[in-house]
Amino acid sequence: MQTLKNEYESGGVPVEERGCCGRCERHNTIVVLDDNNTEIIVSDLNPSTIQEQFIDNPAIAIAREREENATATAKLDAALNDDIL
Repeated sequence: MQTLKNEYESGGVPVEERGCCGRCERHNTIVVLDDNNTEIIVSDLNPSTIQEQFIDNPAIAIAREREENATATAKLDAALNDDIL
């Protein structure tokens, strides 16, 4: 969190602690707003790699999370629509 504060707060981007976002099993998660004001959850970050995994190119991190979410949603939809009877 301190790394994010150091990087973004001086530019007017608020960095604050929030409650649960539902990804406890994928610790060190941040929630960011994209250009459409949509919340994107980026997980699996840690203090030694946050610069590379998010700060250096947030657009890539956001795109990766969107793709991961789309894949998970498609798998869930397929499972729910599968006729197992």
